[in-house]
Amino acid sequence: MNHNIVYLIRTVRCCGGFRVRPTRTYMLGTNKYKSAVQSTNLKKVLVNIPGSWLESRLQFLPQETRDFSTEVADVNEQRDRKTQLHEQSSMNALNVIRESAGDERNLQMEGRSQFQLFTDALETCKTPCDVLDLLATFGYSSKVISSSFCALWKLIKNMPADNKLSERQMIFEHPAFVVASQYLLEHSVNIWGKDLVCSLHAAFNLGVSQNSLLIQTLLRVCHERLNEFSDNCLLHLVCTIQKMEKCKNVDALQLGLQMVVKQRMPEISDINLLQSMMKHFGKGAKLCLKKQFENRVLKQMHSLTSENAKSIFNTLGVMNYTSIPILDGCSKKIVANLPGSTVFDFNRILNTCYILRYYNVEMFLAIESYVTTFIKLRSIKQLVMLLSVFENLHFRPTKLLDIMAEMVINHPESLDLKDLLIILWVYSQLNYVPKGQDQQFFEALSCSLSSYLLTICNVDLLKAVFSFCILGYFPQAALNHLMQKDVLSDLLKPGGANLKRIERMLHTVSVCLKVDRNSFSEPASMLQQKSSFPIALTSTEVREVLQTILQDTRKFRHNVQLEHGYYAHFEIKMDAERKKFLPVTEAHDPANLSAQRVVFLCASRNSFCLDMCPRGNLAVKMRHLKALGYHVILIHCLKFQDLGKEEAVKFLKEKIFSADN
Repeated sequence: MNHNIVYLIRTVRCCGGFRVRPTRTYMLGTNKYKSAVQSTNLKKVLVNIPGSWLESRLQFLPQETRDFSTEVADVNEQRDRKTQLHEQSSMNALNVIRESAGDERNLQMEGRSQFQLFTDALETCKTPCDVLDLLATFGYSSKVISSSFCALWKLIKNMPADNKLSERQMIFEHPAFVVASQYLLEHSVNIWGKDLVCSLHAAFNLGVSQNSLLIQTLLRVCHERLNEFSDNCLLHLVCTIQKMEKCKNVDALQLGLQMVVKQRMPEISDINLLQSMMKHFGKGAKLCLKKQFENRVLKQMHSLTSENAKSIFNTLGVMNYTSIPILDGCSKKIVANLPGSTVFDFNRILNTCYILRYYNVEMFLAIESYVTTFIKLRSIKQLVMLLSVFENLHFRPTKLLDIMAEMVINHPESLDLKDLLIILWVYSQLNYVPKGQDQQFFEALSCSLSSYLLTICNVDLLKAVFSFCILGYFPQAALNHLMQKDVLSDLLKPGGANLKRIERMLHTVSVCLKVDRNSFSEPASMLQQKSSFPIALTSTEVREVLQTILQDTRKFRHNVQLEHGYYAHFEIKMDAERKKFLPVTEAHDPANLSAQRVVFLCASRNSFCLDMCPRGNLAVKMRHLKALGYHVILIHCLKFQDLGKEEAVKFLKEKIFSADN
């Protein structure tokens, strides 16, 4: 709203010629306008205040009980009388406004000098009681009270935690605070918007109960006067109610704020202010508001700096809103301006990519290259943090993985248990073994794990051993500890958390010991013949292509159960040189070397890294099936579905008759 209009409204209110009703807000969803004092519904909210708060803190009702029904009648009668006078003599009212406006300006000039004296004295206050004592010596006004409340909150915020409770109690019991709060209650409709919002923010953060008369009244008045607030006031108000619990006034104010921001969005020139508002609205923002924000950002995309791009990335993550045009544009600016960025910046960007399921390999490679070339990683924790996010994104940063391997080999003692578990999980799921130094790397990790065997919980021990087995390494000390009867019993106890996942991991460990290290005999309590990879729905596209190639449905089987609880989507049988197909109905004889069993595994996108390398579970399954004598053909379902019929037939034929095993 124009500043001059706001000033005129305040002048009219103060001069008493007639009462200008605030602009009717459209957020309430009703046709009838109700002010904070006139609302009978609000009266119920204000009266039903916890007695303990009234007794121990702000005691507005016991000694000076306000009769709201009488007050409502007086206000209505006064408003009608003033309106009638205005209708009888509008010219006289305008003359009164002019004269009163002049008097008001003089009073404000005098008030500003008094206020300046107050603010100068306020800077010398060292404790909250000093502020309240100073407030008692000055005449009460909205600016003085707002400044006092803000000063109280600033002093409390910077205090040690041990002193905050006692200081807050002293504030609530101070007579000046009670009088100031009463003043806010009675004059909240007329005070400046900035003072109103700042008072609400400070009072709530000081610890005044959200259910109190003061906070609920300020919330309702803020709701009525939303259209009068500046953009900065709106942002301040958004930040305040973000910390509050849900209630009718907060919900109505939140909805009203979104509608006002939507209305003003084309006029807000400061993109930082706009995205700050959207960040505080978060996931709760309406879809139409998110789309309007998207359009607003796209119009200014050419003028965004790299810092703007990083901030907008974060804002989209907080909103949980995936806008590919914005993300692509911001990614280009981030990649072009990597110098000066920190590991923390990259971690935040990558976390946002994970939240929004945004996979930009070009940006990932640029970040990896910059980190390995220009940023000196001072600790393993910084690298662990990055690798963990990259793993969530299914991206294999091979350079960073090699650097981590060297750091672990050189300083295995620097790993704490949390970092150790993350490292094992990242390498196993990304299916990456450092070339040329794999044995030293595994031994360093195994030695570090052995140092925690006396303190590690059983679930974490299982996770660590599971990751080692996925990588094809078997730490003897950790395995012996895991195979103890009491440990297995604790892991498999009925009703335990994540029991199905634990059973699947134990089964994988058991199969790895049998297939990869057949000299090891595990206890009978280990799970037997339980599928660690449940069968998924068969790909109809693959089935149709196999029928086209084989010309006979008897020459392939689908949803086939294999050894050790593994499944295959399809199976065919070929001669030893894989030149012709054999009927699969014939009994399989392991001693018959003239037949080759070929299995097809149809995997989803989540089973692959972004470079199409199979991830941990799929990789170990392929390794085991090959060790059992199968020829494994891996099919990426989504990519296969994108192929035409002829291309799919050609692709599958090349896989079937390929000499690679």
